[in-house]
This record gives sequence, C-alpha cells and structure tokens, in this order.
Amino acid sequence: MATAEPTRRRRLLAVAPALGVLALAVGVGVVRWQTKTEAPALEPLAVTATSQYQFQNLSGMVHSADLVVRGRVEASSRGRAVGTGDAAVLSRVVTLQVEEVLVGSAPSPTVLVEEEGWLPDGTPIEVNGLARSHEGMEAIWFLDRLPEGDLPGYLVINHQGRYVIDGGHLEGADHDDSLIRRLEGLDPTELATQVRHLAG
Repeated sequence: MATAEPTRRRRLLAVAPALGVLALAVGVGVVRWQTKTEAPALEPLAVTATSQYQFQNLSGMVHSADLVVRGRVEASSRGRAVGTGDAAVLSRVVTLQVEEVLVGSAPSPTVLVEEEGWLPDGTPIEVNGLARSHEGMEAIWFLDRLPEGDLPGYLVINHQGRYVIDGGHLEGADHDDSLIRRLEGLDPTELATQVRHLAG
C-alpha cells in the first residue's frame, strides 16, 4: 500500500459513496504497523474496486499468487494511513496463523495480511463484498507479497482471493462472480487439493 515501486503490482479502488467517486491508489511502501485495537464495529460502507486481476479460472489465480494458505485469524488491529486527504484510507492488519501452506513458502507460522479498513472519519469499508477479517475466522487465502524491506506482509490478491471456511462449506465475497460461485461449490479439502495440483 502507499506509493508503489514501478515493478510492484497495484490495485485501484474506486470508492463510490453518496457524494461521489473517490479513487484510491493502493500500492506498497514502508510499513508502520500500529498496535491500537479496533473500535466497536460500525456498519461498513460498500465500495467497488477494480484490479489488474480479474480471474476467469482457479489456475490463473493460483499462478498469480505468491502464497496460498489455509489459516485462522488470531488478531487484527488498525494499521497505517494510505494516501492523503480525501484519497486516504486506513488499513487493517490481520495476524494469520498458518495451518497449511498450499502454494509458496510462509516466512513463519504466522503472517501479516493488510486489508483496506476505514475511511479517515472511521467509517469501515467493505470492498466488493469482501467482509473484514475477524478473530477466529478460518479461510483459504490467495495472497500477494509486499516487497522486500517491508515487514513480512501480504495483501489478499483481489476480492476473489479469500474463502471463509464454515464447517464443510466455503464462502467467497461477490456472489455474482462466476469463479467465486464455482469455488464455493467445493468443500475446503477439494479446493486445497485442486490448488496443490495446479501448483504442480
């Protein structure tokens, strides 16, 4: 997040509140995690996002991700400010306990995942139906690595890249997305098996 290096992948969030469209450039930079705990949850503002990624199949997502894990959220806290003025958001930093590595190599038993969290006035945001990560939530995560020099952190690759495990079922973000619907039809073991197979 923050200002991106030329070689780093970027996302562009198009936030559309009632007063107009707010464009937020989300790239990477020096991470300064804050430890302040989150305030009580407010109703999130739904936002739409465009990304360089829009996957049509699981193979494309597997081969674009730096790390795919099954993991459980241990904690979350407010992170850093990204952007300035009206084009700013606050990030959420999620501490993820890795239960199984499906693609790549996790740097430790826990990894940090940075999410879009709040507008500057404290309003929580929910990007393309991707609800905030919360303590105890178990999911399969498709992650993009932040560049070397930052803390060992990751971003969810896009709104198609997280599947919450609810018993034997999977739940993605945008139920109108055809890939998400197909993957929600699998159970967690089936999805993990397909990911490992595609990764070779």
